[in-house]
Amino acid sequence: MPFAIARRSVQLRPAALALLIMTPIASANLVFQTASGLNLAISDDAYNGTFGSMACVNIPVTGVGAYTVEGAPSVKVWIDHTWIGDLVMKLVSPSQKIVTLMSRPGLAEFADDGTNGSGDDSNLVSTAPIEFVYGGPKSAELMGDSLGDSQAVCRDDAACVYNSNSGAATPGNLLSFGGDTMAGTWKFCAGDAGSADVGAIQQVQLTFPGTRILFLSTQTLDFGGVMHGTSSVERFVTLTAGFADVTVSSLTLAAAPFVRDVDGTCGNSLPFVVVGSTAGCTLGYGFAPTTQDVSSQEFTIQSDGGMVTFTLKGSGDAVFVDGFES
Repeated sequence: MPFAIARRSVQLRPAALALLIMTPIASANLVFQTASGLNLAISDDAYNGTFGSMACVNIPVTGVGAYTVEGAPSVKVWIDHTWIGDLVMKLVSPSQKIVTLMSRPGLAEFADDGTNGSGDDSNLVSTAPIEFVYGGPKSAELMGDSLGDSQAVCRDDAACVYNSNSGAATPGNLLSFGGDTMAGTWKFCAGDAGSADVGAIQQVQLTFPGTRILFLSTQTLDFGGVMHGTSSVERFVTLTAGFADVTVSSLTLAAAPFVRDVDGTCGNSLPFVVVGSTAGCTLGYGFAPTTQDVSSQEFTIQSDGGMVTFTLKGSGDAVFVDGFES
């Protein structure tokens, strides 16, 4: 081959989360992947700039509601192929946004159409997968630059993580997917633009940065008027998490005339965990006024998913006996 230069509580739904106050301070990843051992052949010397000329695998992303991509996803690929300078790799979102991850490394191609030769002559082996990460330590354009034609990227140079490089294709990078709807079918495609070297896609893994966040069903729980000397019915505040579990480490203690009841499902000891992607858990409170005053108390919850606050309020109503205020 020629070488060229080259969750009485209110259950939250994802669509309502944008109305809530939240402070994300930690992350947990969401991973979706194909089966292993796909052995999907990449047609030799077929790439002409179209997806029809590429081998594509679907990566279904489910169970994420209406959430959108936060930050940049990463892509890990297990591929067997000789002569990496033949290869073009692209990631396509459900909204059809396209990012070219790699475009014939080692070749300064004129256009994203498969012409103008081939680049680097080193190889890919599925036992040494490569990963594309936004801001990765090495540009995909330099993949294999220190290797010979009998050597494999990652396996022989320990360079396994790359920053995408679109080459002559439409500019963009993995951060370009930020704000896109996460749910749906993502596609990874690989094309071969040079003759005599072949290979196959074995597996693809797509990872999203999932932000750990604590949500509240309400910011103010109003008990209204309750006759002093009596107690209200129990009311609930619901805590939910995003995709990742959130650990609550501190919670303001209730002070009279408010009382923390035992019926809430979050438990009565700290710390407790709010499980991600579930209906969450509840904190139960009551109001037992002893005077006719209006009362309120602010509560602060500290967690590894941020700090959130809510307020309890209510008023003590007069008791009337035989028509007289007591």
